[in-house]
Amino acid sequence: MSSSEQIIVIPKIYKVFGVIALFYSAILIVMAIYNQFFYVDGTWFHGFTANGFAVFSSFLWIIIMFFFKRFLNNVINYKKANLLINFYMIFLVIPAILMGIVMYKSVNLYFSLQDPVGFNTLSAFAISSFLSIALIFISNGINILFCILLGNNFRKIDVVEQTLFRILGFVFIVYGIVEFLIMFVIENDTLHFILRAILAILVGLIIRKIYGMDYTKLNLQLESKKVYKADKLKQKIKITELPSAQKENDVKSFTQSNKTYEAEKKEQMIFEIAPIVNLDEIENKEQVFSYYEKLSDSELKRLRIIIESKYGKNLSEDQKADLIKHYIGMEKLYDHQRFLPK
Repeated sequence: MSSSEQIIVIPKIYKVFGVIALFYSAILIVMAIYNQFFYVDGTWFHGFTANGFAVFSSFLWIIIMFFFKRFLNNVINYKKANLLINFYMIFLVIPAILMGIVMYKSVNLYFSLQDPVGFNTLSAFAISSFLSIALIFISNGINILFCILLGNNFRKIDVVEQTLFRILGFVFIVYGIVEFLIMFVIENDTLHFILRAILAILVGLIIRKIYGMDYTKLNLQLESKKVYKADKLKQKIKITELPSAQKENDVKSFTQSNKTYEAEKKEQMIFEIAPIVNLDEIENKEQVFSYYEKLSDSELKRLRIIIESKYGKNLSEDQKADLIKHYIGMEKLYDHQRFLPK
């Protein structure tokens, strides 16, 4: 079975984490409502609830982003965001661990006090070192930058579900900007919860929509995008390698050749049945055979691509050789003067 005929089977674990991302978004919305209308600043219970949820939320978001990265790698073969996602997760882990340590110490201290009523959130942070607080602040600041970079990366994904990826990218950018404002200007975390909830919804929707696609259609989309990008890259390399002093006629010939190649690529969807070739009937047989024997590797490869694009790849080597010779004879490739005026 050729690569274009392989069927992608998406592991069910990704569907599960798509559901988890949507469930996580619902929790964030509930927390946004709590933070806006019920949170009382300066009290130990509300401070413990808010900080405890921050730790839980960070670790769950890290897990969702990890599986989203794996989904991008394994399902749509997109790996350009790997480094950014890795750094983003690292700088989420650092403040989450430090916040967890603060929470653990504050609980122990709270239950050891004679009068725990006066113990508030500020007291909880006071038992932590200045270095821990500084690391939390720096990590959050670095993650603002990675949010913006990730957003710019995600919005350019055009392999599948382009609209959702574009929206995800722009929301990540807005999320980064809002996080910056929360650190220095806005003294309210409600927007943080709402925007992360939107991000979780978009991640969940992307996973579920791609998971729910017809596998054959998904495979065709991915393969066609690969072929398109490979062709664009080849064309760019060839144009770059052209000598600066090349004549205008050579440039036109090259352009025409590329157009012909693009037209041939579009016709690959339906292959013709390979004919039975009688080499004895080829005109100027000796010249054809001599030309075939002297073909360079690059020219032979080009002719093989032409034959495979017309008749498919499931041909024996002898069939391909005969069809190439037949093609050389039909197109009179051995005649270097065929384009001269008659």
